[in-house]
Amino acid sequence: MSIKELLLPNSINTAPLATIKAFIASSKACKPIELRSDWIENFFHSVEANGIDMNVVCDELMDEGLRAFKEAFVEILNELK
Repeated sequence: MSIKELLLPNSINTAPLATIKAFIASSKACKPIELRSDWIENFFHSVEANGIDMNVVCDELMDEGLRAFKEAFVEILNELK
C-alpha cells in the first residue's frame, strides 16, 4: 500500500508529515478511491464471520494508544524537570 491509499477525506493519517508533504508536492491529482457502503458492510460481515469482534479490537487499540500516549507524556514531563 502506498501513501495514496492512506490519504482519504475525513481520515486520520499517521504517516510522517514530511512524507505527506513530499507526496502532495510530487504527485498529480489522484482519482479518489471509491468507497461504497456495500463494500464496507461486506468487509465487516466477513470480519465478524471469521470470529473477530470489532468492539474488542477497537477497545484494545484505544487502550494501547492511551497507554502509549501516557508513557510518552510522562517521558516529556520528566525531560522538562
